Amino acid sequence: MFELKTILLLFYFLSLEVTALFTMLFYLIYLRVIFSIKTKIQIKRENQVSKKIASHLQGSKLPAHEGLFSDSQLLLLVLESFNHRLKGEEWEKLKYKLVSQYLLKVARKRVSSFSWRRRNFAARVFALLPLQKDERSILSLLNDSVFLVKSTASLAAVRLSSEEGIHQILKYMASAYGYSRCFYRDILLQGSLQTFTLIQNIASHTKDPSIHLACLDVFSGQTTPISLPFLLKDLQSKDPQILLAALKILSRTLLKNAKAIFLSFLKDPREEIRVEAAAGLKAFVDTSSLKALEKSLADPSWKVRLQVARSLKEMGKKGEAILRRQNIKKNQTTYEIAKYALDFLV
Repeated sequence: MFELKTILLLFYFLSLEVTALFTMLFYLIYLRVIFSIKTKIQIKRENQVSKKIASHLQGSKLPAHEGLFSDSQLLLLVLESFNHRLKGEEWEKLKYKLVSQYLLKVARKRVSSFSWRRRNFAARVFALLPLQKDERSILSLLNDSVFLVKSTASLAAVRLSSEEGIHQILKYMASAYGYSRCFYRDILLQGSLQTFTLIQNIASHTKDPSIHLACLDVFSGQTTPISLPFLLKDLQSKDPQILLAALKILSRTLLKNAKAIFLSFLKDPREEIRVEAAAGLKAFVDTSSLKALEKSLADPSWKVRLQVARSLKEMGKKGEAILRRQNIKKNQTTYEIAKYALDFLV
């Protein structure tokens, strides 16, 4: 009798588990089907909105109200996609009309929302169409506690060329490391000439070395379109980070005495400084630069040797000739790095 009850009890629990398993399986299938249907509907609606916007770009008149544009989230998504692909006066005019008519009012209401998703929506709209009248809202979102909100607001601040916003982004850069620092730097690099002028002004007047370094980090990311009066002073800095950043900028700006500066730092006791000096010298294909780089092929640091070999190869036939004449019997170290550069470096 006892065994029968035990068997029945086990059978009962087993039945419950099987039922629960099948219920979960059917529920997952249901979710998959629903998700698939929703995705197809979403894609269809996106295509409809995209076609309507394309027709307006081709000259179709924009009505007072377009039902297809009533879904603000969908419209924003499609407009962002268009904005990545299109430039020009016609697109800017249409974008201004669509964002002003269908999105700006919603965005302005959501700036102070408790939901970070709604605040993120507002930041995305302002990034798409940054207007001077919305600067305070953009700055508010730039100070948001959620990274996805303030990072998007950062793009809006840069596109608006907001001095206060750019200063705040540099502060974020100064206190950030790794991905976050690179993220803010890349956003600033998307700025206009006015943006770089503002950064130059901040770098010239700030007393915070970390913010000054952040400014240098931005300028080292591309050829600088403006003059940097503080660069010569930074090239004499005792702070190795500032000096290294200044050398990276020098590689892109090439001041009148740039070659002499690079040659002097090729003998610096710090490895990372010698690496940057070797990288900068590749722009000067002359006897003194080639001789200095050939000598540095025997540098005690493999990082320096690798950069020297890379620079020589990028200097064309004269540089490659130096690499080819390295002899394993005379110096195995210089021969190995030269052979590696010739065989593997592009």
